Order: sequence, then structure tokens, then C-alpha cells
Amino acid sequence: MSGEPNSAATSPLHRTAPGVSYSKIDGVPGRFFRCEPYRCSISVSSCADRWLRAQSATGYDADRVERCASCVIGAAHNGVAAVYRSRLFGKPICPRTRRWTSRMIWNRLGVGSYNRNAEFLKGRNGKNTVPQFRFDPRRLAVVVDGQRIELRDALTADTTELAVQVLRTVPGKIIFTRPRIDAAAISTIELAERYRPKASPRPLAGAAAGGDGHRGAGRDRVVVGHVVQRHQRRAQAPAMAAE
Repeated sequence: MSGEPNSAATSPLHRTAPGVSYSKIDGVPGRFFRCEPYRCSISVSSCADRWLRAQSATGYDADRVERCASCVIGAAHNGVAAVYRSRLFGKPICPRTRRWTSRMIWNRLGVGSYNRNAEFLKGRNGKNTVPQFRFDPRRLAVVVDGQRIELRDALTADTTELAVQVLRTVPGKIIFTRPRIDAAAISTIELAERYRPKASPRPLAGAAAGGDGHRGAGRDRVVVGHVVQRHQRRAQAPAMAAE
């Protein structure tokens, strides 16, 4: 189901989620329930609004509604099915260094990694010496909600770089598997553009009762390697069988 509700009967005010207990507050309009991920009481309409904004938020805006993006309760309050997203989705993390960065180039690399690419292609760094590192073309196959896509990037440090970029930019249930060398492939930048969310038409709503203020990069640092390894372990058995 998609689009704006057309009647009061289909508005978030009248929707319910399975297993959720609702209550009212004297003098305050709407219904409220306990949001366990944020440990707060929140109205149904606020929950629906936060989930909707989380579907297109990126960067630090996505951080503010991180736990809403894949919430089945928020999806139910919007009358749609939940969309799975990795913990890395929308995060400003350089796929190569696996570190938080304040700026992404082409939504693919941090500034430092982008500069290393330029030095490698030029064959000289800022000190006019030959770089002591190298980047190679690599391939990886990914299955997104049942659709197989072959990926190939020309300059990569390792295969994990490709996997992290996919988890950062692609929503849905993701499985990584072995690539087919003779198959047509697209770059991770092209894949990200294909799944790029539409920009949110309104600014991010304020925090709900109980608060979910922005957390600094230090507190919210994501253990990228663990997330990738978890996806790889889940995918290994079915993916190898499919080959």
C-alpha cells in the first residue's frame, strides 16, 4: 500500500499494530503506546511520521530515526509492510576505512580514500613518491529481496569494501554470494543510485516524549565488520546452494 490516506478510516489515528497496547492521556488528543526501542511513550501519529521520514532520511537525519527505519510497528501505523535496513544504511561511513567521516565523495568514499585513489591513478603522492599501496578491480554478487545483481568496482582495497557500500545504500533483505565472472555487472555507485531514496519533503520532526537526541559519532560508532560478517554467515548456506 502506498500514497497518502484518503479518509479518516485509513489514517494513522485509526490504525493499530499487533501486540501493542494503546492508552489515552487526559487533555491530550490521540492514542499513545510504549515505544521500547526508544524507551518512551509516543503517539500513534508521531510514530507513523517518524517511520515515514526514516524511509528517506540519510546521514545524521537518519541517525535520529535509526531505530524507526525497520520498525514493524511504525510500518503498521502507516498501513504498509516493513522495509528491512541494515544498521549501516544511510550512515556516513567510508566503506574502505570503515570509519565515520564528515564528508562522502559520490556517496562512495571518504575524502582520504578518494585522495588515495587519485594518488594511485597518478602514480605519485603529495610528496612526489610512488604510493606503497594498490587498488584492484573486484566483483561481488548481491541478492536484494530475491533479485540477483552483479557488482564490479575498478578500484577497491578488499571485497568487504563492496559489501559495506551495499549495506550503506541499499534497503531490503540482502544476501552476498559468489560473482559470475562472465555476467554483466554494474558499479556500486550505479546500484546506490538505483535504490536512492526520494528526498523527504519536510524537515525532520522533533524528538518524541522521552527524547532521542542526536548521538555523537563516538557513542554511535558501528562495528562494521560484525555487521558484514553476520550477513555473510546468514547468506553462506543458501547462497552456496543456489550456485
